[in-house]
Amino acid sequence: MTHTPPLRSRHSGGRHAQRGAALVYGLFMLVIGLAALFFLFNAGQLTHEKTRLVNTADAVAYSAGVLHARALNDSAYINRALVAQEVLIAQTLSLQSWSRLMAGRVDTVERGVFPECRDPTGRGQVVAATLRFGVDYTLMCSALMLPGVGPAIEAAAQALEVSVPAGIALLEAQKAALQAAQAALHAPLEFERLRGEVLQQVADRNFDGAGPVRVESAGLLAGGLLGLADDWSGFTEHYSGDGRGRMADVVRRSAASDEFVRQRQWTSSAVLPHPVCLGHRNEVRRRGGTELVDFDRWQAADTESWWLARLRRLRCGHVEVVAIGGGFVSAGPAREEDAPGETPHLGDARHNRRAFDNAVDAAATASTAGTAYSGLPGFRDLSSARLAQADADPRLDFSVRVVRERASLRTSDAQSSVAGSERLNGYRSEVAGDVMVAVSTSQVYFARPAEQAQNAWGGRTLGRPEEMASLFNPFWQVRLVDRPGDRATQRLQQAGGF
Repeated sequence: MTHTPPLRSRHSGGRHAQRGAALVYGLFMLVIGLAALFFLFNAGQLTHEKTRLVNTADAVAYSAGVLHARALNDSAYINRALVAQEVLIAQTLSLQSWSRLMAGRVDTVERGVFPECRDPTGRGQVVAATLRFGVDYTLMCSALMLPGVGPAIEAAAQALEVSVPAGIALLEAQKAALQAAQAALHAPLEFERLRGEVLQQVADRNFDGAGPVRVESAGLLAGGLLGLADDWSGFTEHYSGDGRGRMADVVRRSAASDEFVRQRQWTSSAVLPHPVCLGHRNEVRRRGGTELVDFDRWQAADTESWWLARLRRLRCGHVEVVAIGGGFVSAGPAREEDAPGETPHLGDARHNRRAFDNAVDAAATASTAGTAYSGLPGFRDLSSARLAQADADPRLDFSVRVVRERASLRTSDAQSSVAGSERLNGYRSEVAGDVMVAVSTSQVYFARPAEQAQNAWGGRTLGRPEEMASLFNPFWQVRLVDRPGDRATQRLQQAGGF
């Protein structure tokens, strides 16, 4: 007889056999969760690394742009200082020439050439001088005869004879120092070395305590292999010799803004006209001016002569009768064409021919002023290629490539303090070429600040001519831009994924 176990006993044994199955499933899910947690941690770390690297690249590129803009603006200030020195030389030479004229006028009056000016208190002589020379000149020549005026003028003229050459020598030394500073500012190897150090310091500060980072630029990569821009080396050019035309133009315009330097003209006409030529009067004409001859010579001349109205051959006109006084000063290397009587230019001063020739002859025998003057300085400006651009809006682009090695990343398989076993931490931060890269470009451009838009050169919006870029105005600014080469490089570095 067969014994059959109770049905309840079979069901009770089945439930007992299934105990602990959920634990296995839970352990399996725990392992998967830990692996997912490591994946999420590393994905977050890579995203953080990427954002930080992009921000660092922007900071480095912008810092490079600031360096470039400051270098260009510093060069503009140096050029302005050089122009100011040339204007100062023109002013001092003008003053010396004027003082020689005044000393000659005092000598003429003291020698009795014009006796009407000898006694400013004598009514008869004052009337005669007014009729002969005019009110203006009568008052002036009478003032010269006041006690102490003549000796004071002569003493001032003698002091200028000594101080002007010494002052020009001092300005020449300052000019040499400014040129040396500008040359050092644009020394290619030294500038690139210092720029590289600064950019690396900026990158290191952005990753302070987070591992090493490397900055690369087009200057450090063979032939700009990655298409990075570095326009610094060809953006400016040093001009000397016959290439100083822009400097000469700026100097002439700046010096001419001083009316005393540009033109010194004055005429005193007699009260009564010529008895026959009613439209002509006796005149005392003073003419003078200062100008830059070519690139290496300043000349200043002041002359004064008495012109007598006459009727000659049935024609009315004026004749230079007496050379009252004159002054002539030149600064620059001696040239054959500058011999007495052959001095070119200074057309206004040469109007009084006799006075001018006398002034040149006197200058030839006097101590030569400004013998230390070497001419217009060489200077830095935009390169000829940039100046010739059709859009007349030169811009300086500079790209940087900031690189982080995979081993330096703050992931669980690299430098992070969060790490797991070989089985749990199976994630690998695979990046293209084992590096993470970010590329950024800064651009330096020329624009007058908005608060200065009301100046003489404000742009088309104000209906004025647009100010062109140059190294004579310190209006260089910087901004970040996108370049096609940057995007192509970023696509290459993203090909392996983050």
